[in-house]
Order: sequence, then structure tokens, then C-alpha cells
Amino acid sequence: MTLQEIMKKAHHIAKRQLIGDYQAKLALALRMVWREVKKQKTMEELPALTGTPKQVAWAKDIRKRMAERLLEIIEHRKRVGVPYDYQQNLFARLMEVTNSKFWIETMVFHNHWNYTEKRLLPQIEEALEKEKATRP
Repeated sequence: MTLQEIMKKAHHIAKRQLIGDYQAKLALALRMVWREVKKQKTMEELPALTGTPKQVAWAKDIRKRMAERLLEIIEHRKRVGVPYDYQQNLFARLMEVTNSKFWIETMVFHNHWNYTEKRLLPQIEEALEKEKATRP
């Protein structure tokens, strides 16, 4: 997304979706758009998945939702000023997994929005350890 497209989208959001002072609306809209661009960039940098075409398509969707959830957790911890090294490390390790079967069998139930950070992260850690043990 070019800078011009980012600004156009931010102006569109500021005009149509937010209320209040225009400068404040535009600043908020720009933050929203940049956050979206950052997520897209992160998703584009992920390694390709292996498996059948159907498995890959399903696993991509699961991985995308999981990445968004973990990035949201990291972003929140940054805003609050709480250490987030563990979460960032876990995110990097999880996104290195290219086996579609792992994503489908292990992560399909863990990407639910109701999972809190305390409930989700240990389950991801456990799944990664199991996947590591099964590698040849």
C-alpha cells in the first residue's frame, strides 16, 4: 500500500466512521490504517505452508487469525508498558511452522477470540513442543 493510498483510506475513515475534531479523527484513522498495513506486511513475510492445496488454504486462514491475535496481544502489552519479549519470541517460533497439518490439527481450536492471553500462550507453547518432538 502506497503512502497516498494510506492517506486516502485514513481520510475516508476519518470522514465517514469517526466523530469529533477532524485532526483528532485523522490521527486516529492513520494509526488504524498503519496498524492494518503492519499486519499485512507481517503476513506477507511468513514462509510458505506445505501440504495439499486444500490444507494449505485452510492452514493459511488459521495462521492469519492466530497471527492477528498474537500481534494484538503484543500490541496491547506495548501500549500498557508491560514486557512482551516472551510473546514476541513465541510468535516468531509459531510462525516458522510450515506444516499445514500442524495448523489444522493443533491450532484450529486455539484461535478463538475468547481465549485470554493466560489461556492461549501456554497451549501454543505445548503445541510447539509436541510439533518439535515429532520432527525427524
